Order: sequence, then C-alpha cells, then structure tokens
Amino acid sequence: MIQRFRLLVLPLLCAASSVLFAQQGGECPAPKCEKYRSFMDAGRSFMAKDNLDKALTEFQAAQVAARACDCSTNAPADSLKKVFEGLKRQRDEAVKAKERAEKAERAARKAKEETQAALAKANRLINAFYFYDGKYALAYGKKEEENVFYFIDKNGNEVIHLLQWEKAEQFDDLGLAKVKKSDEGEDEPLDYLLDPSGKKYPVVFRTEDIDETTTALDLSGQKLKTIPDAVFDNPHLEVLLLNENELSSLPPRLSELKNLTVLNLSSNSLSELPDELWEMNRLAVLGLSGNQLTYLEPQIGQLKGLTMLDLRSNALPFLPDEIGQLENLEWLELTSNGLGELPTTIGQLNSLSTLGLSGNKLTELPPQVEQLASLTKLDLSGNELTTLKAAIGDLENLAELDLSHNMVREISAQIGKLKKLTKLNLWNNKLVKLPPELFKLTNLETLDLSDNPLENLSPEINGLVNLTSLDLTSTELTSLPLQIGRLKNLTSLTLSDNEFREVPPAIWQLKSLTALDLSETGLFGMLPKQISNLTNLTVLDLSSNQLSLLPEQIGDLKNLLGLSLEGNFIKELPEQIGELKNLLALILGENELRELPAGVWDLKNLIILDLSGNQLTELPPQIGNLKKLQGIVLTGNPFTEDMEEADEEKIRRLLPNNCEVEF
Repeated sequence: MIQRFRLLVLPLLCAASSVLFAQQGGECPAPKCEKYRSFMDAGRSFMAKDNLDKALTEFQAAQVAARACDCSTNAPADSLKKVFEGLKRQRDEAVKAKERAEKAERAARKAKEETQAALAKANRLINAFYFYDGKYALAYGKKEEENVFYFIDKNGNEVIHLLQWEKAEQFDDLGLAKVKKSDEGEDEPLDYLLDPSGKKYPVVFRTEDIDETTTALDLSGQKLKTIPDAVFDNPHLEVLLLNENELSSLPPRLSELKNLTVLNLSSNSLSELPDELWEMNRLAVLGLSGNQLTYLEPQIGQLKGLTMLDLRSNALPFLPDEIGQLENLEWLELTSNGLGELPTTIGQLNSLSTLGLSGNKLTELPPQVEQLASLTKLDLSGNELTTLKAAIGDLENLAELDLSHNMVREISAQIGKLKKLTKLNLWNNKLVKLPPELFKLTNLETLDLSDNPLENLSPEINGLVNLTSLDLTSTELTSLPLQIGRLKNLTSLTLSDNEFREVPPAIWQLKSLTALDLSETGLFGMLPKQISNLTNLTVLDLSSNQLSLLPEQIGDLKNLLGLSLEGNFIKELPEQIGELKNLLALILGENELRELPAGVWDLKNLIILDLSGNQLTELPPQIGNLKKLQGIVLTGNPFTEDMEEADEEKIRRLLPNNCEVEF
C-alpha cells in the first residue's frame, strides 16, 4: 500500500528537470527532486543492512521520481540490478538451507527410528522370556551335556511335560508351538506341533507329505484361494492350519474332517460360514479372526467342546444368545468388532478365564461380565468407558485388567477387592486421582498410568510391594513421593514426557531397576553422580532433555545394553563411557559433540551407533574397531556436508561389510 501511494503522488511532487545527474555524481540538484534523493538514500541504507525487500521498494520509487523529474540517470537501475542479484543470492541460499533442513529432518527421523529400533532390541533382550497365557516361556540351555530348547514356568523351573527339543518356537495365540526333534532311527529332526498339555502332533506342510502318522497339516501363508481336495481325503487329521490365505468360502466337505480338534481360519476373506462347520463337534479350538464376518450363526452353540474361540477383527455388531451354550469355553476373543453390548447369556460361560473386548463401543462394564467368576484376564481397552463401576470387585479371580484408551475419570474403591490382580493397565484415560484402595493390591506387578492428568502420586504407592513395572509417561507429574524408593522389586520405570527438571531423588534407591526412561523430562545440566547406584540398568533413555554433561560414574553401569542421549546439549563424553563393554546401542544424535573419546572405540559389542546432528569434523579410523556394528548414522555433521563419493567409500571400507551407513 505504501509503495502504491508513492507511485501515485510522486508525479505531483516532482517537476521536470533538464539537469543531468552525471554532472552531480548521479544526484539531481533540482530542489523538486528532493524526493528522488530521499528514496535513493533510504534504499542504500536498507541495502547496507541486507534488507533487500525494502531496498527494492525504495529504488523503484526513486526510479519513478527520476522520470517525474525528467532526469537521465542509471543510478536507480544499477541499484535495482544489485538488489535483484542480492535477492537471487538469498533465494539460492534459501534453497540450499531448505535442502539442508530437509536432509537434517530426514536424518533426525532416521536417527529417531534407529533409536527406537535399537532400544527396542535392547528391551527384547531384557524381556527375552515370553510367557504364553502367563504360564510358559521358551528357554535354551545345556541339559545333560547338550544344548536344547525347553519350556519354563514363571519361577524359571523347567516344565517337564513339555519335553526338550532340538528347535522350538514360542506358543502362538491359539496355544500351539512349532518344535523339532530327532526320533530314534531318523536322520533329520521331525516337525511337531505342541500344545500346552504336552500333546504333540506330527505335522507336515504339503498335502502330498501326509501319511497315516500325520495328525497336523499346516497350510498357513500359502495364498490359497480354495482348500485342496486332498485335505479331505485324510479324516484322521486333528489339526488344520489354514490361516493367512485368501479363502473367501469354505466347502461342504469340511465336515468330513470328523477328528479335527484345532481349525485355524484366521486372516482370510470369509464373509459367512457354512452349516457344515457346526457339525464338527470335536472342535476345541476355532480361529476366525481377521475375516469379514458380519453375522455369527446361532449354530455356534452346537460346538459344545470349544475351549478357545477367536473372533477378533471382524465386523460383528452383536453376538447370538446361543454363545452362552459354550459351557467349556475358556478363552474368547472379540476384539475390534464394533460391539456396543453383549448378550445376557454370556454370563453363563462359567469356565471362561480370558475375555478380550478391546476396540469395541462399550460405554460401561457389561453387567453380564460381572457374573464370570472364573475370569482371570479381562481386556476392555479401546472402548468408551467413563467409569469403572463397583461391580468390578465381583471378579475376585481377576489377574489382568486392561482399561487403556478409554475415558475413565473415576475408579471404584471396589478395585481393592481384586487381591489376585498382577497387571493393571490404565493408559490414556482421564484420571486425576486414584482410589487409596488401589495401592493395597499387594500382588500387583505391572501398573501403567501413562497419559492421565494425575494431580500427584500418593505416598501410599509403597503398598505395591511386588510391583516390577511402573509407567508414568505424560502424567503431568512434577515430582515423585519419596516412598516410591521403597519399591524394592521395581525393575522398569518410565517417566517420559513430564517436567521433573531434575531426577527425583527417590529413584536412586531403586537398586533393582533394569530399565529407566527419563526422556523429555526437562533434565538440565549434569546428570547426577548417583546414577552409579543403578548398577543393574540395562536400558537408560535420557533423550530430549537439556543435559550438557555426563558424570564419570556413567562407566559404573556395566550391564547397560542401550543408552540414548539423543537431543541434548552434550559437547563431550567422559572417557569412562568406554567401560560400558556390553553396550549394544549408543544413540548420540542431535548434540554438540566435536569429537569422541577414545573409550568409544572400546565398545566392541556395539550394533547401533547414532552420531547424527553433531559437530564432528571427521570420523576417526578407529571406527573399524567396532566389528559388530550393523548400523551407523552420520548425517548432519560438518564432515558429511558435500561429501564426495570417494570420501563415502573410504568410510564404508572402515566399517564391517554388513553395516548400513547413513550419510
């Protein structure tokens, strides 16, 4: 608007002049050309400050004033040329800056992914034991002079009836584990499916390999559009796995498999089920998850022998009343169906111990669920619950309760009656405070309170004497009660995305901690020396804080597998970091490091090293000492800017052959 105003009024202010500007050094001496001189002076002033946009406006106005004064001069045009050259330079620099920013963003994203992957890998190593149905985990070790696979219970004791194997996998959701063992007289180990009772089923993976000894056929993941006819020529089969195929319908011949006890049809494209399925009265396990079912036939009630029924990820708006006739059902999964209510008859399932209702549209704890006295595991996550009613206290055998991702604002004091509860997940609700009775659950081992606007954490938390895992991510807490330090069995503590500013002092008393997440907690300055108290730590996440120094005592964490310092202001690392001999992942991205201490090259077990976004001017040849390195991120350092291909190749030659590198 100002420029337009000037262009309109200048002709009225400046009269014609015949005096040549060249005679006066490019300036017009005529009194009526005063405006021209004013615009030129202002333009030069803005040019000196590199304010090219305003300089452009002033020189354009001067050009108009010169014409109005009828003066011949190239000064405005010459000045405008310099402005345009400057604007081009700025534009080119902006393009380069944008490219650098995008490159840095990609590097940061890559570094974040590497960080998460590395720490996840470290966590997997920590939590290597996976317990099927809370009972059995796969283990490997020497038994009678030979290394074998075997299964253990939660006390670490071998489960004898599950035997020992040359190769083995974990139990899947439907309770089958793939195992291998050489029988007498056999050159190669034979394949079996093993169930939790210890029964083993000789299994083959092609119909042509079936013989009279075969009791299990695994055709999963073979992209089948139809079931081969040869399958039905083997009525002695007891287990048939057809999951992860492309079946859109089932043939009537299915009922010929009279001896089937396990049928897995999960992850296909079934929209309806044939009547013949309901004639298979020996079925104990039926997997139908991940299909397109919109209706469950009332005949489901005929399968009296069912102990496990998996209906996850279909589109069932309701269930038939006849489901209450499955008197032997122990495990029922209804996750992600859009259910708004349950039939009253579901309360008749007296044997039910596991009920999955996650990802539905329930607004309250269904009254029918309150009758399930045998229930030990209840998943209500991802619904629309706003409160947890007193009736929850009737489920006195409950061991696991998941209420995450609801809108619960209040929990009944009756939760204190759940004396057998070991796992409680309250993630992502609207809880401001917790009932005191919750802290009397002395058998509780895992408590997730993350993403709740908690006012504070009660000192009574020390009543959770068997707690091993506590997640307080994004809870708006600014302090922790000193009593938390009495949780002597706590092994995992997550405090991410809070505003503590300093490490809560009670943490130094938690000598059993193996995993500690203090990312995004506002930590400032130097990490306290008391970190050396936590000698059992295997994963330590200090990312996205304002730390500038690590103490020498970091080297006391001899058991550390994963360490993330990403997104701080660290300019140097203590030499003692080299004492972390077991470290698998070291994440140092987005700091201010100009060099690395020699100790880094002693970390011979490193798998992931993230150095992105620092001030490193070179990568020392000692990087070649890290023989196990599988990934290194170098983006965003001075020495990686405008790297020649030959320089990249030189670095690659220093690294192990299988190491991925990000420049």
